[in-house]
Amino acid sequence: MVGASKRIYDMTTRNYSPYDTNWPLNAGKPDFVHSGNSRKVTNQEGVYLTTRLSLADPLKLILGSRLDWYDYDDKQNSAADYKVTRNVTRYAGLIYELDDHHSVYVSYSDIFNPQAYKDASGSPIRPVEGKNYEVGVKGEYFDGALNASVALFRVDQENRGVSLTDVSGCVDPTNCYAASGQVRSQGIDMELQGALTRNWQIGAGYTYARTHYLKDDAKPQNENQRFSTDTPEHLFKVSTVYRFEGPLEKLRVGGNVYWQSRMYNDIATANGAYRLEQGAYAVTDLMAGYQLTRNLDLQLNANNIFDRKYYSAISTSVDYGGDVYGKPRNMMVTAKYSF
Repeated sequence: MVGASKRIYDMTTRNYSPYDTNWPLNAGKPDFVHSGNSRKVTNQEGVYLTTRLSLADPLKLILGSRLDWYDYDDKQNSAADYKVTRNVTRYAGLIYELDDHHSVYVSYSDIFNPQAYKDASGSPIRPVEGKNYEVGVKGEYFDGALNASVALFRVDQENRGVSLTDVSGCVDPTNCYAASGQVRSQGIDMELQGALTRNWQIGAGYTYARTHYLKDDAKPQNENQRFSTDTPEHLFKVSTVYRFEGPLEKLRVGGNVYWQSRMYNDIATANGAYRLEQGAYAVTDLMAGYQLTRNLDLQLNANNIFDRKYYSAISTSVDYGGDVYGKPRNMMVTAKYSF
């Protein structure tokens, strides 16, 4: 398989002044003056090639590679321009079929991911680079009615964007980051998908991931400490769909429950440090669908049915809020027509 891609992100910002967050509420509309525009253009291009080789009856080899070009152009500040030319990422996977029901695999891939985060001078920080290793086993039972997988993974990354706690010297305090040192994420991923009966589908998955610093030249005290404490270590999801028979054969119902462990940030202030924490929480969704005609299908999704209040993201700074509420109870009706 051979492919190519091209992505252009062109952003123009209209700037106004003065900007005063202490403007009195009863003082009327502020008299903002248009002080100019800024424009930033990002071009990302790539070509890729993958191939699958049968080395023996039970042994398969997958090889792939991608060639990337990345160009960030700040139209007002050429000193902030950034370019990566002909970056090569590689992928390799080996699959061995143990028997009719089980196979084991091992894979390796490079990581290259440009970031939109800016450093103190306003220039983009270096792209995330690293290596991804995975080994696992997959099983298929009852003629494909039940599928299971277990995988161990390790991801080593460099230049992960971390927000600065001291933003006093930043060109844009709301987007001020540093390319961190070396970070390792490792854990286990388990998944089960299948049919209990001809009409009843179930699925469940669990992921544990521990992320910690391997090296941080800027802050040596971070080494072996947890990285990204506002990312949960444990994730669990269970889902099910049931299709009725007989007079109700056009009706299906289902739901899922998503649970994650706590997340937090320790924030330093002039009056001492404090911890901003979102405890573990679960969100429940329900679904009902009806095949109205051979061509028209209707579905109602009721999300967060217990109206659980939680933060989906929490702040990393006392000066600039980053707390984001998760979506409250909401419903959506979808109509799908097939020709």
